[in-house]
Amino acid sequence: MKTLQILIVDDESSARDLIINLLSDVDGVEIVGEAENAELALTEVLRLKPDVILLDIQMPRQDGFSLIEQLQETNGRGV
Repeated sequence: MKTLQILIVDDESSARDLIINLLSDVDGVEIVGEAENAELALTEVLRLKPDVILLDIQMPRQDGFSLIEQLQETNGRGV
C-alpha cells in the first residue's frame, strides 16, 4: 500500500499540531511538511509534491483559495 504524503497548511500552530497528533497513528499516512502561510505552502508544495494538502482557507495576507489558484497556474505551466 502506498503511503499518503500530506502537507498541512494553517496559520495557527495549535491547529497544525492537532492535525499531526490526530494523524500520527493512522497507517499509510505520512506528514511530509507544514507551512504557516500560503507563500511558504507554495514553496513546500513545489518541493515536496504531496499527495494531499490540508489547507486552512482563512489565513492572513493570502487565503487558501489564492494558493489553489496559484497551484493551478503553476501546474498549467508544467511545473
